[in-house]
Amino acid sequence: MADIAKVPKTNDIPVGGAKILSRFPQPDKKPVGVWARRWAAFKNPLDPEKAAYLKARWQELPECTKTPNQIAGRHITHCGFTLGASYCSFHCTHCYLPKNANSVPIPSLEQMKEQIDANRRLQGPGGGLQITGGDVADAYWRAGRPDELVEILRYTYQVGLVPMLFTHGQTLFEQPRFLEQLVVDGGLRQLAVHIDMTQAGRKGYPIQQVLSEADLHPVRQQFTDLALSIRERTGAALELAHNCTVTRRNIDHIPEIIRWVLADPDRSLIWRVLSFQPEADTGRTIYSEKPVTPEDVWLKLQEGSGFPLRREATIFGHPDCNSWAPLMIARPSGLAMPILHDNKSLDQFVKSIL
Repeated sequence: MADIAKVPKTNDIPVGGAKILSRFPQPDKKPVGVWARRWAAFKNPLDPEKAAYLKARWQELPECTKTPNQIAGRHITHCGFTLGASYCSFHCTHCYLPKNANSVPIPSLEQMKEQIDANRRLQGPGGGLQITGGDVADAYWRAGRPDELVEILRYTYQVGLVPMLFTHGQTLFEQPRFLEQLVVDGGLRQLAVHIDMTQAGRKGYPIQQVLSEADLHPVRQQFTDLALSIRERTGAALELAHNCTVTRRNIDHIPEIIRWVLADPDRSLIWRVLSFQPEADTGRTIYSEKPVTPEDVWLKLQEGSGFPLRREATIFGHPDCNSWAPLMIARPSGLAMPILHDNKSLDQFVKSIL
């Protein structure tokens, strides 16, 4: 592991609830000052190569999706992912993996680099790349190949993409030095942690005894504290995304997760994205007789935030694919407000910005 005391303190540029995408300085190179990179991004927000990729993506969109509020092809190309190690030590009630997932061999490092290269050809510079499978951190640690995951992260940055590692987090919580290695040596800055009542396998939280999402708040706090400690020790602005599968069992508890995050400014500093996915009839999922719908979930998001959030102010790709609403949070008070208000008179203004 690298000397933590020598780790650069300015490897990314968090701005509000998003990031300015820029070429990530490699861990073995002298980093450019954060304000210099912010100024460069302000003067030149879109390089010619990225502009060409966006134009190509826009031309490929179906005509019905080329709406004034469409972001794909204007500000993003795609959200890519790798199909890495499919192993996972959990046995959740809503799992997209096949039954033989844990017997599938981990791809070689060269195979993973081929997938990363393919994503770079599709997305262009600055594209987001989900490092996922099953639980990749779980798989590489248990296989005794943690250095390969570090190299996967480094290589992703080297080709000009921005990785986010997806995990249930149990292995990283039990092996915090491994997480620190991913941050220090691999450059990891974005970690998506899946926490919800569908999970079977988290130590100390048997699924039969988890009766509400509030029962899992100690787990969420553990990851909050872990991320804060890594930020303090390394100077790296590690940020977390909270993933949650929504089923009939936990849909009424979704507002509680949002309220928990918004209740403490340190939590909203660390948890930058809250993602709620309605259950899907795939993999090993035990599908509900009456599945939740995106509309059901959106109502709960509004209840938890306390705001009438707009679903259609902006869209990514197909309007049925995803909905989102950004909040602006003041520090240190923690006061929050929606950036895109539920006011249709503002639509034309937002469209003109896009």
